[in-house]
Amino acid sequence: MSEKGKTKSDVNLREGPGTHFKIVSVLKPDTAVTVREHRGDWLKVEVGGKTGFLHGKFVWLPSNAIPRGFMIHQADASHWKLAPERRRSAPPGAGRSASLCTAEETVLFSCKIAANEGKLLSLCGSKALGEKTGYIQYRFGHPGKVELEFPKEKAGSQSAFRYSRYTRPLVTYLELRFSLGGYRYSIQENHNEEESPPVDEAVIEVSRPDDGSAERSITLRCRQPVTGSLMALEGIVPASE
Repeated sequence: MSEKGKTKSDVNLREGPGTHFKIVSVLKPDTAVTVREHRGDWLKVEVGGKTGFLHGKFVWLPSNAIPRGFMIHQADASHWKLAPERRRSAPPGAGRSASLCTAEETVLFSCKIAANEGKLLSLCGSKALGEKTGYIQYRFGHPGKVELEFPKEKAGSQSAFRYSRYTRPLVTYLELRFSLGGYRYSIQENHNEEESPPVDEAVIEVSRPDDGSAERSITLRCRQPVTGSLMALEGIVPASE
C-alpha cells in the first residue's frame, strides 16, 4: 500500500536499504516521494521516475509525522522515525514510559541522561499545540520527582524558547535554547553522516553565570535512542535570530 511523503532535509537516495548501497541521487528538502514498501527503518520510494531507498528518519509521512501547527497526539510522537541509519528509533509507546510528561500530554522529546541513572529530560506539550495555542514545558528529574520545570506559566510558553536548525547534505543540527536564573540551557541534536563513524547524539549544555569559576558549563549526554525530536517544534517555537 503506497503512501505519499516529503523529505525533511537533504538525503541520499540509495540503491538498497543500507548505507553500504550506492547513492542514486541526493534529494532536496520537501521533495515529494511515494513510499511503496517499509523495510525496517528504510523506505522503498519512487521519486522523479527513480526507485530507491531512503531512511525513514528523513521522510515526513502522514502516518508518523507531526504536521506543523496541527492537532497532535501522544501516539504520533512515539512513532516518529528519527533514528540514524545505524539504529532503530524508540519503540511505539516509549514516550509514555520513559518521559516526565503526563498521559494527557504529547512527548515532543525525551531521553534518559547517561551520567545520571534514572534521570530524564523531557519536553512536554499540550495535545493541541501550535504557534499560539497550547503550551510547552521543559522538565528534568526522576519520574514522580521533577527537579526543574520551565516555564512555570504555561500560557505563551512558546515564546520562552528559541529554536534553530542547520542542514546540509548528510548533516542535521537542531537546537532549543532557553534561559533561567542567569543560566543558559541548550538542548541539541546532531546527526552527521559525514563523520566516520556517523555521529548521532543528543545533549544538553548548561552554561553557568560568569562567576570566575574554572568550569562555566556542563554537558549531559542522552542515552540512545531518544523519543521524538526537536524538529517537532519547528514553526511553533520562535526561531533564533
